[in-house]
Amino acid sequence: MTSSRGGIVPLSRPSKGGKRLRLVALSVVSVLALASSGMASAAAAPQDAKSAPAYIIAHPSVTVPSTASSTGVETFYPTGDVGPDTVIVLAETDGTLPGGLSEAEIANKIATGDTQFTGQTAAAPMKASSSTAWISGKCALGNTYTQTSPGISRDIGGAVTYTWWVTAGSATASMKGFYRGYFGSEMGVWQSWYGTGLASASDAALSTKVVPWDNVLALAEMRAQSPSCTLAALGAFRAA
Repeated sequence: MTSSRGGIVPLSRPSKGGKRLRLVALSVVSVLALASSGMASAAAAPQDAKSAPAYIIAHPSVTVPSTASSTGVETFYPTGDVGPDTVIVLAETDGTLPGGLSEAEIANKIATGDTQFTGQTAAAPMKASSSTAWISGKCALGNTYTQTSPGISRDIGGAVTYTWWVTAGSATASMKGFYRGYFGSEMGVWQSWYGTGLASASDAALSTKVVPWDNVLALAEMRAQSPSCTLAALGAFRAA
């Protein structure tokens, strides 16, 4: 700009009040930007939850004495903090997966909702023909017998029901189950054994035992013990 005298007049400097107004305006913009960013992060949270794995594979890490187990021991499988919808696939001590299936086969079964290796669902009772025969130990727990069609519970706090019977002699049994818990500060799954009362070949009804099965995919197994030190008992079981 020029003055009436033809000289150059410098541009006027903003007042302190003007600076203050601009700073306030910038602050408001910054707050709005941060709020918008926070809302975007909050909106993205449900998407992150959807990315939780459908399953994980856990391996046994330690076996400890336990009076809570009918066999006297429990085995811990570390998993870390996984969500309730994640299926925990428990590998055997040699690293093989349940039923000898590949990881791809297990992933397909979980994706399609196949809850039994036989293709049956948990709501469909297993047929007697799918039962597994066992022989008890004498005055001690016998061998471990594995069902060929293990069950899978799809919810926390789920359970599996073992149905078992004696065809010769009498016996008590121990059924394998699983529950979530800690070993020290580490989260994981505990494998435990749950004892039964005495059953005999003369019993009119089948015996049952309900055990916890906390959203794991594993083999259903049992062991039996005859009260006789000279005669073993015979029988069969199934789990669903």
